[in-house]
Amino acid sequence: MNRISIKLQPALKTTLKMNLKLHQSLDILSMSSDCLKETIYKKVRYSTFLTISHSARTISPPFNVMENKAIPKTLKELLTEQLNYTTDDGDIRGIGSFIIDAIDKNGYLAESVDKISEYSGFSVAQVENVLGKIQQFEPEGIAARTPSESLLIQLKLLYPDETIAKIIIEKGIDILESAKGWSGLADKFNFSDDDIEHAKSIIQSLAPYPGLKYYFEPANNIEPEAAVWIEDGNINISMNKFYNIDTILIDPGELNDSASYRQAKEFVRFIGERRKSIELIIRIIVTHQREFFIKGDRMLLKPLKLEDVANESLRHISTVSRAIAGKYLSTPYGEIAIKELFVRRVGFNGVSRQVVLKRIRELVDNEDAQHKLSDKDIMTKLSFEGINIVRRTVVKYRSILDIKNAAEREKSLTSQ
Repeated sequence: MNRISIKLQPALKTTLKMNLKLHQSLDILSMSSDCLKETIYKKVRYSTFLTISHSARTISPPFNVMENKAIPKTLKELLTEQLNYTTDDGDIRGIGSFIIDAIDKNGYLAESVDKISEYSGFSVAQVENVLGKIQQFEPEGIAARTPSESLLIQLKLLYPDETIAKIIIEKGIDILESAKGWSGLADKFNFSDDDIEHAKSIIQSLAPYPGLKYYFEPANNIEPEAAVWIEDGNINISMNKFYNIDTILIDPGELNDSASYRQAKEFVRFIGERRKSIELIIRIIVTHQREFFIKGDRMLLKPLKLEDVANESLRHISTVSRAIAGKYLSTPYGEIAIKELFVRRVGFNGVSRQVVLKRIRELVDNEDAQHKLSDKDIMTKLSFEGINIVRRTVVKYRSILDIKNAAEREKSLTSQ
């Protein structure tokens, strides 16, 4: 037995080293631009072997990146903006403000519906109704009461057809958190290894704390990951100058074979891998969202999922999720979170959610006062525009926009 354990020790040490390096690499990939910049400058300051290269060739954008710097929206600002856009009803806005005030920095509802009802003076049913609307806002998974509820909301909005992932979240969380882990799920539900692996990639791409990416110190400006613009039909990406880090070869002798030098080289390699991954992902995203980068109109953003970018970049979906989390791009139209370039797909022809919401609002605002548009009328008009959605989706989005049905709108008109 002793001989066997002695033989296994070198392999175990190698595995542990590999796991540590993978962990360090993923940590660097997950860092926000501000955090990475601070980490790099600290390393350079205290390492004999690291330097920031000022001779590296970079493309200069045709706009002032510093003037484009912006203060990111807080979670409360983002949710309030969506609330005000989707409804003009004073009661709903009032209830919504109480709900938004009760959401903690992680994105969870920190107060019970009963308490919010008591504070606001509205009924529990009214609070539940508005909570349901807010739970369809971005970021996906917001205003949930438990981690499982948050994951299920995200799954419903982003991956509505992923039934195995849904079963795991609803019925298998206890098993997943036990020593059996993912293998225990396969035994419990009789799922194949491929099913488990696919569900695992989907669940790991979800955000356990959907509000955290909007938690920041208000005094801090955003440090963009890169500047992006299109010129003469070509996509230009200028990565942040903090990437211009390199190792210094002081002496080809023993000094450069020291542990400190090897660690410095490893750090530079991790930074290079991060840059390569993020630059590739940015280029794929910009290619998909080319019209937005030409004109700056967010209504031109096309449906795009993490899975689409993962497939095209040949990266795992969780890697793409880490690569874009908390990171921003500087554009001629101001700074934008990379996450905001991912837009939900609606209907059978891949129209974005924002476009459908906007068109429903416009159709109702401009409808004939004597002939209010029914949900079927709206569905038909949208189909003529190439937006093919079913009637229940019209009902759902009309509800999000807080637009009454045709009969109620006609009744409101006659009672005025």
